[in-house]
Amino acid sequence: MQAGIEEVISLLPGWQMRENTDGTVGIAPITDSRFEQPSIYVFERERTCFSYDVEYSDENTYAKLCVSCKEPAETVSVTLPPHRWWVSSQNKTMYITVPDGTGSAEIEAYADELARLIAISGRIESFAGIFTPQLIIGDEIELVETNSKHSKTGTVTSVRHKFGKGGFITEFTVDSSGRKGKALLKDYVSQIGGKSTRSNVVIS
Repeated sequence: MQAGIEEVISLLPGWQMRENTDGTVGIAPITDSRFEQPSIYVFERERTCFSYDVEYSDENTYAKLCVSCKEPAETVSVTLPPHRWWVSSQNKTMYITVPDGTGSAEIEAYADELARLIAISGRIESFAGIFTPQLIIGDEIELVETNSKHSKTGTVTSVRHKFGKGGFITEFTVDSSGRKGKALLKDYVSQIGGKSTRSNVVIS
């Protein structure tokens, strides 16, 4: 029954089924105020937070994207613009098969959202910052760089509060392929069709 409900929800762009930290499970638009909404936290680089590790990966970068449905037959193909950090093989393609019954508008919406997430994926940065006990996974981090420019870094994927030499600190990791209210790329691909979705990459 749960798998069936999840598949129906997957066909509704902008909707989700999620459990809050108090155990309440809801089905509603992702912006519904009854869900715990992610917050934006601003840190100043080299003042209120310090970066101690940066990883780059081209695992989720592609040159092309193909989203298709078998019944009714529908395919949306997208040639992606050059990536910010990586040069992908011109034939590296992500293929996504969505559940039967998905309409043209939904397929195009999925393709657009995937394209946006792929464009900013590939950078994971870890920080140690001032003690921020309210910071949770899913929150968005905005950095004030040393040149005073603001940059949206991404979504928090891990948080740890610990006691250091200078007192309590908060360590957190930020993934560039997530934005406020949006799933990470890997989560979004999984969410599109639940167990019915298949995704693969072909390089020729």
